[in-house]
Amino acid sequence: MDDTFPPPARPSWWTFFSVITLLLLGMGGCWAYSHWERGWRKQRSWDALNRVRDVALGVQQYATRYDGWIPPGGAVDDTSPEWSWQVQLLPFLDRDDLYRRLDFRQPWDAGPNREVAATALETFLSPYESKPASHWELALTHQAGNARVFGARRGLNLNEAMKQDSLSATLMLGEIGAEFPPWAKPGNVRELTRGLGGGPGQFRRSAGHGGFAMFLGGNGKYLSPDTSPRVLELLAGPDNGFPRDDEF
Repeated sequence: MDDTFPPPARPSWWTFFSVITLLLLGMGGCWAYSHWERGWRKQRSWDALNRVRDVALGVQQYATRYDGWIPPGGAVDDTSPEWSWQVQLLPFLDRDDLYRRLDFRQPWDAGPNREVAATALETFLSPYESKPASHWELALTHQAGNARVFGARRGLNLNEAMKQDSLSATLMLGEIGAEFPPWAKPGNVRELTRGLGGGPGQFRRSAGHGGFAMFLGGNGKYLSPDTSPRVLELLAGPDNGFPRDDEF
């Protein structure tokens, strides 16, 4: 009996062609996925910026209607029928239908107002947040206003602020990443000088990055979590100057 093995068969041109085709398909798939992911990330970033920009535009339209005044923010412990600054923007965000359903004689979360407060509004949400958009049937917001411009009983007057400081370097509102309040609840404001840590009472997304912010001049900017305390102080107040171009 012949115990020798036959010589191995040489790969055919068909086998070679199949291997090359599979490699090219794999490389093409990786490129396509990478291209799609970059496009998805870019689109999400644009969505996040456009949402805060739409709200800022609503604030400016409100100010135009009311002689330069932006809406007051109310206070967290309000028991009388006070309203969040976001509620007051509804007619300027193409949601006049919700605004007309509110009973301004009752608290924001009582009676028919609760049904309105349970309506989730995409404009107030961030595409970066995976947290629930509602809590106890009340729709939340991923944005907060600047405590120094949305006063509890009276908002800032843009016409007066223009005489004191640069509107383009005074924070109006920004993204937040913790303790999301209902958008209809009074007192949704934060102090910028508490830092961009993304925690309770602070601005910044919860994903560990910075966040988009809008300024009284209508300009938007991505604020890095590494922004210095000095710059944050200058951006927070409407009457304390503004940072140099190389700082901001």
